Amino acid sequence: MKRVITVVMLMAMTVTAMAAKPKINVNHVEPLSWWTEMEMPLQLMINGEAISECDVEILPAGAGVEVAAIHKADSPNYIFVDVAISEEAKAGDYTLRFTNGKSKFDYKYTIAERREDSRERESFTTADFVYLIMPDRFANGNPANDSTDDTAEKADRSKPGRRHGGDLQGMIDHLDYIADLGATAIWSTPLLLDNENGASYHGYSCSDYYRIDPRFGSNELYKTYVEECHKRGLKVIMDVVPNHSSTTHWWYNDQPFADWTHQWDKYTQSNWTFSTNMDFNASKADLYQMESGWFDRSMADMNLDNVYLLNYFKQWAVWWVEYADLDGFRVDTYPYNEKQPMSEWCKSVMAETPQLVEQGVRVRIIGRRDRFSEEVRERLLHIEESTAGGDKLTLVLAFDYSSRDELVRATRKVAERVERGELKAEEIDDKTISAHLDTADMPDPDLIIRTSGECRLSNFMLWQASYAEMYFPQTMWPDFREEEFDKALEVYSERERRYGLL
Repeated sequence: MKRVITVVMLMAMTVTAMAAKPKINVNHVEPLSWWTEMEMPLQLMINGEAISECDVEILPAGAGVEVAAIHKADSPNYIFVDVAISEEAKAGDYTLRFTNGKSKFDYKYTIAERREDSRERESFTTADFVYLIMPDRFANGNPANDSTDDTAEKADRSKPGRRHGGDLQGMIDHLDYIADLGATAIWSTPLLLDNENGASYHGYSCSDYYRIDPRFGSNELYKTYVEECHKRGLKVIMDVVPNHSSTTHWWYNDQPFADWTHQWDKYTQSNWTFSTNMDFNASKADLYQMESGWFDRSMADMNLDNVYLLNYFKQWAVWWVEYADLDGFRVDTYPYNEKQPMSEWCKSVMAETPQLVEQGVRVRIIGRRDRFSEEVRERLLHIEESTAGGDKLTLVLAFDYSSRDELVRATRKVAERVERGELKAEEIDDKTISAHLDTADMPDPDLIIRTSGECRLSNFMLWQASYAEMYFPQTMWPDFREEEFDKALEVYSERERRYGLL
């Protein structure tokens, strides 16, 4: 009898041990891949059943790519892995090895070589003619993908609010038509997976941030679309939505952290009063409901104050830029996001393309900084500090600037010095005034160009322009290109500089 009891106990212990260490399975690793020579540190979000119980290493060891830290989430099915990529690391396929006791699972992860000119991309500007496309309503290039087995809503052209079948191939087929219209950029409504049961064609309820909706095509076809656009001189703008995700997103029913999305005791919709985002006197309760309320019951409001989620969205944006060679983003529902996190999001995206720093451009800000929020002032200071080493060109940006205001502020500074006894009235001269202007450490301009045919300075740099040459072209500012600038320099070269002499 004693031996039977012992056997039963051993069987129970064996079953318990096996249950504690299930077979390792990794469902998601995001970002899907990465690149060498990136400014942004890599943090992988890894999802799999009980993945938090696993140890993680990156192979081959000693190749310059290694695990720096592992962070556990509230859910045991997630870990966040900081990956250190040295300057000596080579592009190629690496192995993420997960171990739990005797169980082992290998996952291939690619770190590619960054595109040579990636840091020099210039994005779109106000000079671009942007053509907007709603893909599902534009052109159907591949009827075979109108409905797919792995998406909920099927095509039904008989209903206005249902999918009609337009796709990426249809867009590619008509790029010559768009270019012939004179467009220089294309902005399409979101192309990422939207797996809602209805009205999914608009794409603004994302179910997977790293997957093109199969009813539009594939990730690879999207890359082809961008390539074909660039061949025709067309920039590509991706429409993205960091404010909310679909409740059909794979993470919704098992969120990494309790505060991954904004949680309410009962469903609370946004008040949609985004003016509260810009009003210093707005009710905090109104502001919170605007930023944290849900757009719809099917659109979970993302909490960008969660540092892991914010980092996820930073990397996601950078990933699409690098993967598809994008030219920029249009951010949907931008005011509904938390302000500080979104400023960090913008900064992280721009940090990967520091054209100004690399081209030796020094940025200076003039104007009334005191009337901006602390956040904006910090951002302006960061721009100045990060470009301080530029020695090829100084770019002066005027924010809330008027020359009369500048002169008043300079006069007050001089008067304060006189009051403190640091300066005598008879010592004040033009150099004294210049030294207290916003442009104190900059030379006066030699040439001032005023576009659009207006022959006036419009309250800009009245003091500094005393001996500057003036040029007033008829060309509007958005159309003022390199050839117009060359013409201005040619006119300037023919001027005789007399600096007030007869």
